[in-house]
Amino acid sequence: GRMLRQGVSRPPQELAEAALALHRTGCTREAIWLLAAVIRARTPAGAAQVARAEPPVLVGLVLQAARAVSREQCLRVADALRTAEVPGVPEAL
Repeated sequence: GRMLRQGVSRPPQELAEAALALHRTGCTREAIWLLAAVIRARTPAGAAQVARAEPPVLVGLVLQAARAVSREQCLRVADALRTAEVPGVPEAL
């Protein structure tokens, strides 16, 4: 838990790189756990900044993580992604 708490305070680019590395090594569930911790600790706009690093992969992971937190949080994060003009956000969630 402590390592995860320290991790979520990292800059968005570092968090994105960590989530991508987990995902690429077959640890998608862990990537989603990391991103869910980010979503709990930051604003929806902060989560959008993480997704901006590599939208084709991270938008889906960030939305899955937000959905794991709550449906309402998923909608807030999706809205933040659209507001930040991060590509790849589905219309229907």
